[in-house]
Amino acid sequence: MKLEQFFAGIAPFLEGRESHAQVVSALYGDAATRDDQASRDAARLEIYGRFCRGHRFGALGSTFEETRASVLRLLGEPAWEALVTDYFRAHPMHHAELNENGSELPAFLLLEASARGLPAWICELADLEWWSFRTRVAPDALEDQAPDKGPLRLGATVELRPYAHDLCGWLEEPRDAAARTGAPEARPCVALFWRDRDLDSRVGEAEPLELAILQAIHLQRPLAEVTAHAGQDAGVLLGSRDASG
Repeated sequence: MKLEQFFAGIAPFLEGRESHAQVVSALYGDAATRDDQASRDAARLEIYGRFCRGHRFGALGSTFEETRASVLRLLGEPAWEALVTDYFRAHPMHHAELNENGSELPAFLLLEASARGLPAWICELADLEWWSFRTRVAPDALEDQAPDKGPLRLGATVELRPYAHDLCGWLEEPRDAAARTGAPEARPCVALFWRDRDLDSRVGEAEPLELAILQAIHLQRPLAEVTAHAGQDAGVLLGSRDASG
């Protein structure tokens, strides 16, 4: 068997789309039980399969810790395992950075949550965790390396995401995802994501005044002195008001 054919044969198994028994049958047929070498090769494939499965579950579990904990609390381990399995069947691994392979989970949950008996806020929670991850790993922007110089501007990592539930308040206490209970309050809110001056990723609810300031800065409108410093200490706004004219 050519190497290209071999990898094409094992790919569905390593991606979680076929069972070990199916790939062994396709590659070795009856030889897997009659031939010692084929039997050893089949056993090695099972090890590789467990390794790949661990990567899939690790990729989602590390980025979506709160989402995973909520699914476990509401429906149990089998529901989470089925969710991960079905997600990667729909969206196979495509990126060398493992966590990047979870990029479609919020959209996947939006389509699947109702059928799986999950509340709507689960989709929003996954989206919040995804943007928290994106904020944390975003490349350092050259313009952010001198935060007190240049015109008043938004930090390069600033992102706003609207939600129908108070996820920020719900996530404040307790800190341990496994100890969290209940559900976030159903009310419109906007989550603000950014990296502060110490380059630590942050997320919190954006208040109306903050939203007005962010909009004014984005549209390059003048600000009153009282509002100019509202987001600068936290690192949401960078630069100097004087330099902005």
